[in-house]
Amino acid sequence: MADPLILGVVRCRQVSHWHASAARRLAERLRFVACCDIRRETADVWAAEHGADHVYTDYEAMIAEEQLDGMILATCPALHREHVEGALGAGARNILCEKALTLRGQQALEIRDPAAEAGAVLMEGYMYPSIRRRMPSKT
Repeated sequence: MADPLILGVVRCRQVSHWHASAARRLAERLRFVACCDIRRETADVWAAEHGADHVYTDYEAMIAEEQLDGMILATCPALHREHVEGALGAGARNILCEKALTLRGQQALEIRDPAAEAGAVLMEGYMYPSIRRRMPSKT
């Protein structure tokens, strides 16, 4: 079996917990080694829950110090373009960026080409709780 993908996550809040919980089913194929949040205690809790070895409060320090195959970017849309470009520059080739990918359509096109040229998979995640409501029958 191939070595697992080495992953990092930026912003350790609810959405990143959902992704990490879903990823547990693929534990042999991927591993979170680093997480980053501007609140150290939030990142510490995330790391303990999901098995990340390294905790950061500075995204740039994380991508400079870690050799990441991929990243989950659960930050606000205003930071996505910067974070995607940083991840690509640091060698990450599997990037899941939470919605919205960018603030404007043109910005999405401008990061699409560098991602493709690098051979990276850049994906916009659209997470929402799956809630089924019983609909009243029409009788």
